Amino acid sequence: AEAALREGATTRARFHLDQAPEALRSWEWAHLNARIDQSVNSVQVSDGENYELAVRPDGRLVAVGTTTGFTLVSLPELELVAQFRVGRARCVTWDATGERLAIALDGGRLQVYGRGAESALDLVAEHTVPQERRREPNELLFVGNDVVLGTSEGNLVHWEVESGELTLLDILAGQVVGLGMIPPGFAGTMPRRVSDEDSFWAASSSAELVMYSGGKRVDSMRLAVGERQVRDLAIAPEGHGVAITG
Repeated sequence: AEAALREGATTRARFHLDQAPEALRSWEWAHLNARIDQSVNSVQVSDGENYELAVRPDGRLVAVGTTTGFTLVSLPELELVAQFRVGRARCVTWDATGERLAIALDGGRLQVYGRGAESALDLVAEHTVPQERRREPNELLFVGNDVVLGTSEGNLVHWEVESGELTLLDILAGQVVGLGMIPPGFAGTMPRRVSDEDSFWAASSSAELVMYSGGKRVDSMRLAVGERQVRDLAIAPEGHGVAITG
């Protein structure tokens, strides 16, 4: 367990500690156990697996997607605010104002929630993707009033929330692993002027980073990651750097 902790492999360290018989769990075991979990507070949000979380822009609420739906937890108190049992939530995202929350569920269901009058959130829009067009989304992003979905097949899909219409925007070379609005500093380096309101980026597992504005591809680049697959990507808020998880 100690060797695993030195490597930062907390899951493996936890496995080794759990194998130790109760009778042998002395101060050394307690010391290593404390090093694995250094959190100051925690909350149980579901009985199953948690898939993804999204923090509201004001930092006061987090939505956690679970096997049974999604849970709202207040920050920094970590108090349960509400639980929605709507089926397995694959991904969740807030809009820029924190007024709306989009959820992608199993079975091709897409939902948008807004601030509720008598509850934390009320369902305001729902759409089910037809079976023949269904792809499992693993990334969501509010772009203006609508939502962009990224799938494991590399599809980028625009969902017009009001009408329910779905439009294929692009197909990337690999699974979509990241979506985000283009920071002003990053947009300033692009060859074409983009609008702040509808400009976003998408990244694929094959290290492709593409910029979009007005629903069209305006720039792209290939990140130098060698033979590694990209699992996650984030652009710094000021737009001067890219963090890559391989």
